[in-house]
Amino acid sequence: MELYDFVIFATNTGMRVGELMNMRFCDIKIVEGTVDIQKFKVLHIHNIKGKSGRNDCKSYYGAYNAFQRIIARRKIKDFSKSTEKVFLIKRRALFNEILEKTKLKTNKNNEKRDFVSLRSTYIVFRLLNDTPIQNIPYRDWE
Repeated sequence: MELYDFVIFATNTGMRVGELMNMRFCDIKIVEGTVDIQKFKVLHIHNIKGKSGRNDCKSYYGAYNAFQRIIARRKIKDFSKSTEKVFLIKRRALFNEILEKTKLKTNKNNEKRDFVSLRSTYIVFRLLNDTPIQNIPYRDWE
């Protein structure tokens, strides 16, 4: 479940693997968002320590349920006061094993997929949902 929630977080925030691994519970604030008149909860993640310094991120609504599952699984009473990291283990080997078994480890051009591919998935999801490219909150294009 932790790997599943890691993937959900990555594809709903566009955060780097290092940023996800540095994210603490106290860095996250739950807020309400609205799309078309429908209300939903999203996460504002502050003070993310990563490759490009410290940044902030606003998730899409898919990250909220993953966050709730993590809180319940870890039995965190008041996440806003917890300095524990949200993700404790990368589970890279398990992720790669799943990609291998599902024959998704390489694409048609024989390029390998890994955790970094989840950032690209985030961008594609946003574009498929008609988000104009200039509105995709992606900190630096690599």
